[in-house]
Amino acid sequence: MIIDSARNRAAYQELVGVIRSRRALALVGAGVSCGLGYPSWAKLVERLAAEARAANGEVLRLRRQEFTVEQVLRQFKDPLVQAQLLKESLGDRYFGVMSELFGPSGRSSPPISDLVSMPFKHLLTSNYDPCLDEHHQPRHRPVVICLHDQSAAGFITNFLDDGYARRVVHVHGRYDEPTQIVLTEEDYSVYVRSSVVAKFWQ
Repeated sequence: MIIDSARNRAAYQELVGVIRSRRALALVGAGVSCGLGYPSWAKLVERLAAEARAANGEVLRLRRQEFTVEQVLRQFKDPLVQAQLLKESLGDRYFGVMSELFGPSGRSSPPISDLVSMPFKHLLTSNYDPCLDEHHQPRHRPVVICLHDQSAAGFITNFLDDGYARRVVHVHGRYDEPTQIVLTEEDYSVYVRSSVVAKFWQ
């Protein structure tokens, strides 16, 4: 709900105008897809912890040290570090878990349909799931890319061109290429390693 003040009404009208211009980009996070059953960050870490316990028991041998799963969750406050340690403990099983958790839900959401029907030029998402891709009408399906795709450089160059079709850009990867997903502390080093990713965020 918008607080009814002259300043807020003016800001709202300005926002509506920017979206109507068809040149605005939307940045969409996990809150949009949680209603379809996809996990929030906290729930994802809980699931990775459960998978680590199932695969290895309570004691994890990581980096020549032993940690219990509970220690990983309680002693390391940074969720990027928690995710990193749990990913390491799972090995290749991690990629399967991410694909399973974030694959197509087979469900629809009116709020997501409303969002994708708005005249944003492009939709950027930090989500790994395909909910934005799938809520477009079949004849209006957008081009779907990830920042690790070769086509990402073209997006950065052309994203505001009038003839450049709508893209859904998965900025942290997508469920169907789990080895490219950006989740952990180490994964975020792609911001330094990749000139395309660095330019995108600039």
